[in-house]
Amino acid sequence: MIDSLSQGALFERAAASSHDAAFLEILERHGFRDRPLPVPLRGRYTKPRRWSEHELEWAFEQWRDGATFNAITAALNRNPQDIIFKLLELCRERGEIFTQAGRSLGSANWTPEAEACANELFAAGLPAWKIALIFEVDFEHCEKRLYAARRDYGHRKKNPFAICTDHKRAVNVAVVQATATHAKRVFDGYAGEGISTVQYMDVLPQATFVAVEENAETASRLAGAITEPGRVEIEIDTARRALLRRLLERPDEKFDLIDLDPFVTCADTIGPALEMAQDNAMMFVTFGGEYRRCFIGSNRKSLAKRYRIHLPEASNAEALEEMPRFMLGELASQAMTQGFLVEPLLVIRYPMIVRAYLRLRRAKSTQSLLDGFARSVVRDERGAYFRVPIPKWRSVDRHHPLTVTGAEAPHVPRNRR
Repeated sequence: MIDSLSQGALFERAAASSHDAAFLEILERHGFRDRPLPVPLRGRYTKPRRWSEHELEWAFEQWRDGATFNAITAALNRNPQDIIFKLLELCRERGEIFTQAGRSLGSANWTPEAEACANELFAAGLPAWKIALIFEVDFEHCEKRLYAARRDYGHRKKNPFAICTDHKRAVNVAVVQATATHAKRVFDGYAGEGISTVQYMDVLPQATFVAVEENAETASRLAGAITEPGRVEIEIDTARRALLRRLLERPDEKFDLIDLDPFVTCADTIGPALEMAQDNAMMFVTFGGEYRRCFIGSNRKSLAKRYRIHLPEASNAEALEEMPRFMLGELASQAMTQGFLVEPLLVIRYPMIVRAYLRLRRAKSTQSLLDGFARSVVRDERGAYFRVPIPKWRSVDRHHPLTVTGAEAPHVPRNRR
């Protein structure tokens, strides 16, 4: 197929006999049977194919010419993540900078009708990437929406988004109960529909809250979830703007607990959050999509801007393992400018995120600030590296999380040339 591929033929039909009839029946029932089906609709866990040099070279040329990953995936009938990793290796060998910019179809075609059909296809065993091809949408958007609709994945495996969320919420409550029962003012910077906010309200009955949600529709559901509205001030804005506004208008109303739990990044919120933190405040931070995709070279460049991390030569596995420690090192560097030392009570590695539970202690003198920072953080040309263990979520008891043992030991990664 790839020898004759043209822009107009990217979504030609696969032979009807190559499709599983169950998937065709689902498409028919939802009114999508006439959509182009560029790859055979077969279930998950099909036998992988060995890459040929011709395939890989063709994929590289298409990527360099700006073809979308949907187009390349449709032509090769391969999982897009497999293609991305192969291109990453090839780009490294040839001195190219890998990027996904301009190569995504977006999510304009992801209608409620498409999502209903996609959920049924996924439940029947069709891989998410093939569903994305059918509806001509970005793979990651499709995967996220399919995961969000299900609590089980494949052979009754817990999906990674549910793992992150369920375990994290239980740990949130346990850490607050163990360390922050004194909290009187709480800032929930990415409140969403209010599930975590309500949980915090239950264990901190004397506290008042600021809950921030950028999306107006989601904020309305947040308001509906709050049973004691007199204790919660809801702001429809970004966390950064909400904090900056308070910094200008009410700088003395500082917070005892600040939760920054975004889907992608909270980098731009850390500065004003530190300025609005009380001495001995708790700060909960999530490194989300930016951590999950830090193995991509172009994303490492953007991380250099946000966290002053320079790891261009680290292997993909090493970048994923060590990037959170550099992110925490930059947070500690910013905290030092506000007179705070960062004490990590717990840092957890989930399948999709890294979650850090930190205490901010104001140093008694400049010398104690410098000494305390030097005991925890190593600085060199790559960035600030926080020496802290990061256990995987399975080793953390959600009800007694601060008793974790057997965490992976930190080590400063080396550049590989």
